[in-house]
Amino acid sequence: RGVPSQEMAAHTARFHRAVLVHARNHLLLQFGEQLSLRSRWFFAPLVSSIAPRAWAEHRQVAELIAELQQQVVAGVHQDGAVEAGRVRGHLLGGHAA
Repeated sequence: RGVPSQEMAAHTARFHRAVLVHARNHLLLQFGEQLSLRSRWFFAPLVSSIAPRAWAEHRQVAELIAELQQQVVAGVHQDGAVEAGRVRGHLLGGHAA
């Protein structure tokens, strides 16, 4: 709210990069960085209109990552299929419209 579009886009790019770094997959990270550079011009005019939904989605993904980290540390994390499905739901549902 009240943040310039370019700054909002930069925050979004940093968040996406942090998620990809956390995935520990260098190919995914490289692809994500290339996609980020190529897509910024497209999303720049849309940032202010999609920001509230994007921040909510980013919060959900960050909470999921934090939850998974806690499970791994506690030794109770057993099956990544459920978590993968939740992230997949974010990726497909959040950008289908």
